Amino acid sequence: TMREESGYTPLMPDDSPAPQRTNWFRKLKETVFPEESPPPQSGYLTLIPLSDSRLQPPRTKSLLALVITLSLLSASAVFFLVPRGVSVGTIKVHSHSISFNRTQATYQIVLSTSIPVYNPNWLPVELSGTVNVSFYDQEAGHTFLNAATIPRRANPEAIKLRLDASSVPRDYLLTIYTQCFTFPHSLIFFLKASLQSKYLGTTWYLPKIDNYFMINCNETKHHHEDHSEHPISSAMGSVVQGEALSYQQPAGCC
Repeated sequence: TMREESGYTPLMPDDSPAPQRTNWFRKLKETVFPEESPPPQSGYLTLIPLSDSRLQPPRTKSLLALVITLSLLSASAVFFLVPRGVSVGTIKVHSHSISFNRTQATYQIVLSTSIPVYNPNWLPVELSGTVNVSFYDQEAGHTFLNAATIPRRANPEAIKLRLDASSVPRDYLLTIYTQCFTFPHSLIFFLKASLQSKYLGTTWYLPKIDNYFMINCNETKHHHEDHSEHPISSAMGSVVQGEALSYQQPAGCC
């Protein structure tokens, strides 16, 4: 007809499908990027041994348990092995014995020292160092602490030492006699200690100790080395007479 020859397309009724429009973009995409067809299936059969790991079920629970166990072991090792600070409490010093030799103009003071050591670690530590005692500005004696073992979780562990504090110059003897037999009936000493602890092969230096203490001459245990020696409870005249009176009190001592 004339409508068909002129290219006129009549309207389609409602029950007829509309003509589909051509998607030029999709055609261009298929032309430039053609879709790869899946490879054809092979007719061969492959035999896989039962020991192949691909046939085993995944061990998720075992791996998770292993990771948790390793984490707990690591945390426990850190908690128990990490070093904790070793500390020293108040050092207690008292006189074990005091004696004087009138003939030789000498004296002997033996001190008993108790050092409380706190060890918060879960393993034992070794404590070593030196302890010095001075009478005013003169060293009266010292002792060495050789690798004393402090038990784990010590709260505290007391280390007891004996220290001879008799090595003062003769210029100080009259001062010692005077302070012991007259007021104040006591002697003042200064204590210094340098200690170090060793834990798992590592050495840690503790803060230096610098303190003083007083020795009551009336509360001292006495001993006698010979008949020429007198305890401090004797009268002052029976002790300081003789050679001891020839020593003068050092200037600036007291």
